[in-house]
Amino acid sequence: MVTTCNLFVCPSIGVGTIRPHPDTGDVEIRYTALSLQVPEKVRFKYRLEGLDGDWNEAGGQRHVIYNSLPFGHYRFTVIAGNNDGGWNETGATLALVVLPQFWQTWWFRLTLSAMSVLLLVWAYRARMRRL
Repeated sequence: MVTTCNLFVCPSIGVGTIRPHPDTGDVEIRYTALSLQVPEKVRFKYRLEGLDGDWNEAGGQRHVIYNSLPFGHYRFTVIAGNNDGGWNETGATLALVVLPQFWQTWWFRLTLSAMSVLLLVWAYRARMRRL
C-alpha cells in the first residue's frame, strides 16, 4: 500500500499534515512548481527532516518515494530552482506523522511487562505451594 501526497512549491500554500496508516509500506510525495518561461528546466531539491541529513538533488524529477519509514514525526521540504539558477528558498513544507504499529506503542509494552511480572509471580507462588 502506498500513501501519496501532492505538493505545489509555493511559499503561500500551507499543505498541513498527513498521517499514513501504520500498515503503509511506502510514502510517495509528488511536487511541482510553476514556470511560464521554460518549465522543463525547473529543478528541485528536497529533504525529509528526521531522516535525510542534507538536501537531495532531484533534478527535474517531480516525486520521491520513501520506503518503510519508521514511526515518528517528519517534515518534508521541497524547493524549486528556475532556468536562471535562482532557488525558491522558502519552498513548500509538509508535516508527516507515521503512526506506530500497536506492538510499538508504550501501552502495549507496559501491558506486556505487567503480564510478564504477573506470570512470574504466579509461577513463584505455584512453586512455593508445591514445596
